[in-house]
Amino acid sequence: MTRFHADAAQGSDPSATSDDRSEGVTLSDCRADFPFAEALLLCPGAASHAGHPGLPGKLRGALGAELRPGASAPALAGEPCPWLPPCALDVMWRPRGDLRPGFPIPLPWVIAVDAADDDLLVTLRLFGDAADYLPEATEAMTRGLARGLSGIGPLSVADRRFRRANALPPLPAQTRILLDFITPLVLRHDQTAHADPSAMLRSLLHRVEGLLWWSGRSISAEIPSLSTSIAEIDSHWLGEQAEEWARYSAPQRQAIAMQGVTGRLLLSGPTLSRLADLIGVGSVTHAGGRTAYGQGRFVVEGWE
Repeated sequence: MTRFHADAAQGSDPSATSDDRSEGVTLSDCRADFPFAEALLLCPGAASHAGHPGLPGKLRGALGAELRPGASAPALAGEPCPWLPPCALDVMWRPRGDLRPGFPIPLPWVIAVDAADDDLLVTLRLFGDAADYLPEATEAMTRGLARGLSGIGPLSVADRRFRRANALPPLPAQTRILLDFITPLVLRHDQTAHADPSAMLRSLLHRVEGLLWWSGRSISAEIPSLSTSIAEIDSHWLGEQAEEWARYSAPQRQAIAMQGVTGRLLLSGPTLSRLADLIGVGSVTHAGGRTAYGQGRFVVEGWE
């Protein structure tokens, strides 16, 4: 029984739930069993678009537009979908409320883009029970690309592949890890972007905790000790670069300013080995804010 069927069987709205019905697990358990599915779409001759930080947001908009015709009327109005299982627009777009006060449950998907020689590779990744919607979401993304992206135009899909994963490889124990942020990390404090790089680990911890809701699991019992470990980590940027761009919001009918930072982030400290599984999971979930727009994507560049 998926999270969606369980909620319907109990007559409850998922937005009203917390982790009280979730199975308690450790962060190490999650790294070894973190189910997700992804689709890879290859667009020939479009590699030149891969480097723009606004491209994932354009893809997000195209995906949402193509999911709307197959959605229920309540879902189109931003209300819970009454269907069983609910429509894809409900699962992928509707806010689910807070896991606990001040910590919203994140949307269960991310978009990533890469240049593959002269071609553009688009990755759509769904987590937990939401992974069941990958075929429908991929069809919608394919239609959206063919219909055209704002400022880019139509993109054909020459090849398309699906794959599922349930585990992530472990990082060896270490005291230093170097992360390379491929898309801007969006962190804000007192209206200053990326003011505190150590906030990346704190936000990642709560993001992973929230994404586990989608597979009916919880690491809430470990949050206090993991937060203590994070507090002992030193972090600083190596050659960071501030990024600014704008995305167009169709509902608001205006351009919205976006900002973040790319570059390499060095993490060090005696408790870092306790956080290796968190960082490993974060390499597929992204970190920070605006992850639904493709931001906060990083790779582990090295460790010692």
